[in-house]
Amino acid sequence: MTEPAPGQIETVQREPDGRAVYTHGHRYPDNVQVVEQHHDADGTLRSAHVTWSGLAGAALDVTATFDAQGKLVKEEGHRAPDMTTPVAELIRPLPPGRTTPAPSAPLAARLRAIVTDGGDA
Repeated sequence: MTEPAPGQIETVQREPDGRAVYTHGHRYPDNVQVVEQHHDADGTLRSAHVTWSGLAGAALDVTATFDAQGKLVKEEGHRAPDMTTPVAELIRPLPPGRTTPAPSAPLAARLRAIVTDGGDA
């Protein structure tokens, strides 16, 4: 398997019940950021999982929960001491009408490996 090309990540997966998972971020050799936003059938953001790693290792691996108004209710997970970027700053509006097929299981596993341990999947 070849190494994924550096650059931007952006997919929208829509479930039959109307829920959507919007994944975005970037993948560069020394900086990988993936934001996975979970929206309900009305398009309201309910949760987000953010992973961000760089040359020094994992800087952010958190799950955030939002209320019906989009306000951050809870954040759980790992945050490096010098990582001060609020999760809310990484959230993007759900793009209307765009759908990308779900990644295959091997690709999804590879993306997780790149984010969590630098690509040793």
